[in-house]
Amino acid sequence: MGYEDIFAKCGTDEGYFGEFRANGDRYFTMPVMESKPGRIMRFAGKDCIMWSINNYLGLAENDEVKQVAVKAAEEWGVSGPMGSRIMSGNTLEHITLENKLADFAHKESSILFN
Repeated sequence: MGYEDIFAKCGTDEGYFGEFRANGDRYFTMPVMESKPGRIMRFAGKDCIMWSINNYLGLAENDEVKQVAVKAAEEWGVSGPMGSRIMSGNTLEHITLENKLADFAHKESSILFN
């Protein structure tokens, strides 16, 4: 049985941005950011809100969040987040946090995705 390389198309000029990609574009297909990852990143000489790294609220730069993350890494290690909970399992912490979030939002339940 032969296997198809699903990434082979990445080297072609196919698709919506294929021509840009095939020509080594660094604006539309592989933009070069001019700053460290964060809520606001510099691109093409302008500060922009970075929507694609899940930090558009800037929580990753919050000192309290960083301190809690360090504490969590010390306690739980740095192998997280776990994979899909349906495959690698749940923890009581997942369930407890979902319940707390539901209570906070005055909802019947909540669900977390990593």
